[in-house]
Amino acid sequence: MVVFTYALAFTYKPVPHPGEGYVDPASGIHITPSGDITDSSVNSSNTIIQRGGNVYTLTGNITNMVTIEKSNIVFDGKGFSFVGSQGLRLEKGSNVTVKGLDVETHYLHLLLQYAQNCVLQNVTSSITLSYSDNNLISNCSLGLDLENSNYNTIKNYKWRNYAP
Repeated sequence: MVVFTYALAFTYKPVPHPGEGYVDPASGIHITPSGDITDSSVNSSNTIIQRGGNVYTLTGNITNMVTIEKSNIVFDGKGFSFVGSQGLRLEKGSNVTVKGLDVETHYLHLLLQYAQNCVLQNVTSSITLSYSDNNLISNCSLGLDLENSNYNTIKNYKWRNYAP
């Protein structure tokens, strides 16, 4: 009797949407836990986001991913849009308000991950909450995905089909 043993090795990478590349969360613009704005993009400047105390304001449409890691802030889109394939990530933050934002991206929309006690207000975007509790989503529209997220309040949400 002959016995064969096989060892398989593989590397997991998230599967992007058709026609899209993998979005590296380390790329783009970061609002760090200390409140600094850093930008890993080669040909861009930090002037697209202006900081005034704990309020971060967009000054135009944006194509880079923005990752927020700071708590107790307001991110005001002022009606501007994220365009392209990347959006906004709020990671491990609390008491963050995101308002007045339109996310027209194809791959990553608006993601709250391990975020607590946050407010999303007047946002047009598909929204994903992952391990995020006690958040308020108000006057927003498009799609909503809740994954292991509890005690979230959703008010005046407009469900729509969205095909970028």
